[in-house]
Amino acid sequence: MNSDQTTNLTMDDMQIIYHYLQQQYEDVVSRTNDAVQRNDYVQLLHLIEERQHLENAMNEIKSLAHADSSCNEAEIDADKIIEKMTNNVEAANQFLRRLLISSVDKTSKTITKGNQFSLKTTKTLMHKTANGLTKLADLIHQKC
Repeated sequence: MNSDQTTNLTMDDMQIIYHYLQQQYEDVVSRTNDAVQRNDYVQLLHLIEERQHLENAMNEIKSLAHADSSCNEAEIDADKIIEKMTNNVEAANQFLRRLLISSVDKTSKTITKGNQFSLKTTKTLMHKTANGLTKLADLIHQKC
């Protein structure tokens, strides 16, 4: 879109956008409840952030609609709405990147510790098995 060119939204357009945002918000609320029930705190953090961005976008639409409610077919500069929504999406993307990096880092550390524990346990079991077999061999040798 050209910076000289503006796209105006009618009240009907704003209602459609607001209705869409409400549907997205209801979906996020539902997924938030599921995340709480599953104790999935990583997903919960993401959903809380997403819900906040949706609330901001809905509030922006409300305030723009309210400011021009005196006109039946008020026209609003869509570039401002798109810019705010783009900023919200970018903020959500940055949050998701940080969340993903943190999750990968924690997963990597957990796998490393699990591997170290497994190696230590295997060595201990092999050592005890070898000692037990040595004692058993000594007992068999003494009886023969």
